[in-house]
Amino acid sequence: MGTIRDWAEVAFMAVLWGGLMLLWTTRKRTDAGMQWPRLFAHIMCSIFAALLFGILFTFEWAVLHPPLVFVTGLVLGGGLFFRYKAISTARKTLP
Repeated sequence: MGTIRDWAEVAFMAVLWGGLMLLWTTRKRTDAGMQWPRLFAHIMCSIFAALLFGILFTFEWAVLHPPLVFVTGLVLGGGLFFRYKAISTARKTLP
């Protein structure tokens, strides 16, 4: 499953990439008047995407071996769930 150093690298890459991604996209979305539930779903989707990026960047092909494949699957599933919530919330708010 990796050492503490590996998971520290995952956290560092997730914070770095996710922070930059959130700064770049959230500011545009709040200026456009995005409502809170959709903004929350967008932020959570970005967090899961950043965590997935950190895992894939650190572990590379070892991600396909158990038990790391289960962790990666949960992170991917969480990101897809919040992406779906963001899209469904957007459809409800359209006139």
